[in-house]
Amino acid sequence: MRRRTKIVLGLVLVALIASVVYVRSTPLANFLRRISDADRAVVTEIPGSGGSITITGEDLRSVVGMVSSAHRDTRPYPCSPLADVKFFRGDQILGQMTTCLELLWVDNRQYRDYTGLLERFVVTPLLKAR
Repeated sequence: MRRRTKIVLGLVLVALIASVVYVRSTPLANFLRRISDADRAVVTEIPGSGGSITITGEDLRSVVGMVSSAHRDTRPYPCSPLADVKFFRGDQILGQMTTCLELLWVDNRQYRDYTGLLERFVVTPLLKAR
């Protein structure tokens, strides 16, 4: 009985470690690690003929938090890219994502924001800046 318990606990431990490694190595998790130290985000309307805004402070923290809570989504939507968001620390670009209302694309993967923060802090201010 003791040996069986040790084997089961060992398998559970291996599964737990594997799941943590998988979650930490997803493209979104890697992107989040890169942008977590950003001091600002610059949002530019696509195709570039529109306006642009800069996000800093607590609004930037809200956008980074939104990225952390985004969910992978592969369904097709009638939505084309609206804006590019570049995250900076000083002069260095830490990462870039493309957005459309509640969708964002990171490293060619589509994610969906269910919090409403993407529209509140990125899309709406950009459209008002026109």
